[in-house]
Amino acid sequence: MAWGDQDIIGRCVYDILPERAGRSREIHRRCLDGASERCEADPFLRPDGTVELHRWAIEPWHESDGRIGGIVLFRKT
Repeated sequence: MAWGDQDIIGRCVYDILPERAGRSREIHRRCLDGASERCEADPFLRPDGTVELHRWAIEPWHESDGRIGGIVLFRKT
């Protein structure tokens, strides 16, 4: 799978999109602490220079013992 001219398989999203890494890390950290985050119109610059508005939500998922095991991201363009 490619993003522009980059092969992205096995790579961290923070490395692929460094311009968004700071904001994304903050949101991901809050969700790993139990928050739910949503955005209805997040401008996203594609490698070809076009801008898409993305709607997304991030929710924590829980282990059977109630601990947060990670996060799930839902995105719709």
